[in-house]
Amino acid sequence: MSVQAFHVSENWSQLTRRMHREQIMGGLVILAVVICSTILVAVFDRLDLSVAWSSFAAEAVSLCLYGAVAVGYALHRRPGVWTAVVGTYGASLVLMGVTNWVTKNDLPVRLVDSPRAHSPILYVGVIMLLYWGVLFGLMRSFPDEMAKIGLTGARWGAWTGVGAITGLILGTHLLYTAQSAARMALVMKPWPYTAWSVCYELGIQSINEELFFRGLAFNYLHRVARWNFWLSAIVTSLLNVLVLIVKAGWSANLLLSLGTLFYTFAMGMISAALFSRSRSIVPGLVNNVVFSMTTILL
Repeated sequence: MSVQAFHVSENWSQLTRRMHREQIMGGLVILAVVICSTILVAVFDRLDLSVAWSSFAAEAVSLCLYGAVAVGYALHRRPGVWTAVVGTYGASLVLMGVTNWVTKNDLPVRLVDSPRAHSPILYVGVIMLLYWGVLFGLMRSFPDEMAKIGLTGARWGAWTGVGAITGLILGTHLLYTAQSAARMALVMKPWPYTAWSVCYELGIQSINEELFFRGLAFNYLHRVARWNFWLSAIVTSLLNVLVLIVKAGWSANLLLSLGTLFYTFAMGMISAALFSRSRSIVPGLVNNVVFSMTTILL
């Protein structure tokens, strides 16, 4: 046997150990982000903050963080990764800071419960969609890396339709259950608030949830850690609803709270299945947005 064979074996052993360390680190990062995010959201939810500051603080330690961490994971082997991470996080913070200040400043109650829900000022929420400019820039500069977390436009046409159908079916089932079991009436929200909600879902909420929980967490557990589909989907869907669980007083209606948690979990499971089949977050994003928009009718 040649000396070269020993070198090959040694290099392979080193590579295997490095991959194992990276797998462990990946799992620890996901867990640390979810735990820290959940704790901080719970803390901010209990502080005596204004509606605008409370919303911004919660988004800063959850949604904005989710997107930046997913980008960091995708680019962790590339030089300048921290520039991309800080840029993504900073852009989302600025957009949400401006949005909260303009649309929620001085509100004593939630936006949906305030007279401002009828105000045309809420159309300013369209600036949240500028976040997609950052994502498109990353897709153009790092197409292969972004594709690893599902941020790709490949085969988006048909899968968009599939995501819309699944989100509509799940949302319709939620509305039917709320009406028949909980005797809840459906209420159309003012158009300005509805438009603001669409921009919020597309511009920060659903996209960053899908990037982190499906593009990163589910993808890591299923493709890298080699967990089976069901275990990977269940774990990531549970993590997805964890922040909702810790928000005490989130709803005075216990049945509504438990029902929304269940349906959010189901939405996560469907999005995981869509990601597994399409290798893209696009169908899961559409599923998430459509489902979330049906919930504002309650």
